[in-house]
Amino acid sequence: MLNFTAIEEEEDELTMADLANMSDEAFEQRKAAARKPGVTGYRGVRGYETGKFTAELQKCGDLPKNPRAGPFQCKVSAAVAYDRLALKHKGVQAITNFHCRYYLFSDGRLRNAPDEVALRRDYKLPNKPKPPRKYTMADLATM
Repeated sequence: MLNFTAIEEEEDELTMADLANMSDEAFEQRKAAARKPGVTGYRGVRGYETGKFTAELQKCGDLPKNPRAGPFQCKVSAAVAYDRLALKHKGVQAITNFHCRYYLFSDGRLRNAPDEVALRRDYKLPNKPKPPRKYTMADLATM
């Protein structure tokens, strides 16, 4: 009779620290094996006719509602918000848009704020768009 409880599978289990220190190649393989992102090009990002974007986490365990964040001016900011939601709620099962090193410390703890400047630099993404200017009544009178 075989005792299957004695078999240890700790080698196959990922930890949050493993995600933070994962090589770029391993991250891209993991991302490619998952479901493809939607119309915006980023997983979990939804665009609206107003030009704004939101981040929404689908099928999130026992939560009564899907966690959401937004609205955002650009889809990259929404993708970063989605990644943080995914890591917070799904842990090591999360498939993120960008490498986990931007959201996690090397020991696996979640950062308070992502390193979005480094993320935009490394992925060669444009800087955040400036919010539209809000005009005052005095500005409108001088036009």
